[in-house]
Amino acid sequence: MGMNELMHTAAAVLDHVYDGVAAIDDRGKIVYVNPANERITGLKSEELVGRQVKDAIPSAHILDVLVTGEPVIGVRTKVGERPVVSNIVPVLEAGRLLGVVSVFRDETELHNLARQLSQANETIEQLARLVDPEGRGGMITGESEAMQKALALATKAARVSSPVLIQGESGTGKEVLARYIHDQSPRKSQPFVPINCAAIPEHLLESELFGHEEGAFTGSKKGGRPGLFEIADGGTLFLDEVGDMSMHLQAKLLRAIQFQEIRRVGGTGTKQVDVRFLFATHHNLLESVAAGSFREDLYYRMEVVSIHLPSLRERPEDIPVFAVHALSKITKKLGLPALKIGQGGMQAFRRYPWPGNIRELENVLEQAAILDEDGVVELNDLPKRFGDRAGRHEDELFKEIPTLEEMEEKLLRQALRTYVTKGEAAAALGVSRATLYRKLEKYNLAGDRFSHNET
Repeated sequence: MGMNELMHTAAAVLDHVYDGVAAIDDRGKIVYVNPANERITGLKSEELVGRQVKDAIPSAHILDVLVTGEPVIGVRTKVGERPVVSNIVPVLEAGRLLGVVSVFRDETELHNLARQLSQANETIEQLARLVDPEGRGGMITGESEAMQKALALATKAARVSSPVLIQGESGTGKEVLARYIHDQSPRKSQPFVPINCAAIPEHLLESELFGHEEGAFTGSKKGGRPGLFEIADGGTLFLDEVGDMSMHLQAKLLRAIQFQEIRRVGGTGTKQVDVRFLFATHHNLLESVAAGSFREDLYYRMEVVSIHLPSLRERPEDIPVFAVHALSKITKKLGLPALKIGQGGMQAFRRYPWPGNIRELENVLEQAAILDEDGVVELNDLPKRFGDRAGRHEDELFKEIPTLEEMEEKLLRQALRTYVTKGEAAAALGVSRATLYRKLEKYNLAGDRFSHNET
């Protein structure tokens, strides 16, 4: 197949490509240009197709590739007054050069798009400030003093680039707070890169964080691979569960924090990075330092700003706020009608100790939203553990109290088993023998015999 036939076949696709495309055959004759070419160059296809490229576009690099047979990537040239970036590649068939294809993009259009994107981002930020004037980024904090203190400290920490250590039980929202700090910081337009250090084996975690060079280990990527430090360059790196990191990696992390430089696995040189560090852990790191499982020097590098996130059981006054917000979010996600939380359900939430904190609360509410049938989340929509630990709703409690007649029958049966004669039983119950006989008749117990014959 010749170059003409090849480009005729490809035209069905290339005619709709946003980038400009031009192709020449092995003699330097233009055989195809797409509509985007006309948009960028201002030259119509009938002015170009069939002409020698050296006559039509004297400054084109496409002829260089025709001569050398080697591709040229990312070359910058001008088409008229427009700066363009081109990728130019030879087209080969069974080792024979058929021609050359150039794909190019107008840099002016790229700059315009970037400017429009920047303007759009500014508009979005202005609207966000109108919707969220306090700048909490949609973060729900509740009214407890402990959470208000944590948020105030996070807001202050967002203004600077110092490391922050967020401590709290699992499920308290440590990553949510870390994202809040990033979103309120001068780095908010740069990457926020989270990683859970406890979820990745040590031998993989080092490569994941620091990257690796080609041949660093069996299966390493050809050409090497950047790590999360490099990906987060200019932005924020959030290391969750940092307390589970090995001593070997702690030493490398200390150097990265201290000197803002890293060395890839298998590499010899170092690379400077500009990273803001946020850390989180559910461990008491001071206890880990005392036990010798965490480096003391690293701890003090990390803990420039320390924020403690309280558990839900430490702030029961916040539970209604979190529960209502979470339920609204869940019903929207599931496409369900809006639900409300009844008095019995909310009482159960307040009394339950929430070992899984906000994560457990969201899990319970999602189950309740799926199972609910009357539009109100009550105790009967919740898992059984809420009946044991959270206390029961008043109606549920009264259902379990026996009636007076049930208690009376139970006492009579106990007396029949315990006393030798009816006289003794009547005396123990504080009634006459006649009353005892009447009660036995009432409960169909008159035919039952005492443990011994009456004498």
